[in-house]
Amino acid sequence: MKINEIVTEAMDMTPEQKKLANLGRILMDMAITTKDDALSNVMSRVGDELTRYGASWGARSMKELVAKTKTSEKVIMQMMSVANKKLEKDGPTRPNVKDPVPEPEMDDI
Repeated sequence: MKINEIVTEAMDMTPEQKKLANLGRILMDMAITTKDDALSNVMSRVGDELTRYGASWGARSMKELVAKTKTSEKVIMQMMSVANKKLEKDGPTRPNVKDPVPEPEMDDI
């Protein structure tokens, strides 16, 4: 078994999780250029949690997302709306990411 097969199996994501992960990356990227430090921190925290949404270590509901980010549902939804508009306009932040180069089997070494 190859390591990328193990990682791929563990990281299978639904289309909804992929979209939330894209929104999260957009929020984290936007946080870098945001002048307001407090807003930047919240954007980064929400973005980070969105990339983990649905994973065994991430939030699985809005209630858990609110608890993990310490941010209100209203603010999270507003941030997701802004990120979604950017996603629709510009596409994902990593459109050309390719699968990793396959690793050799242990038997092949």
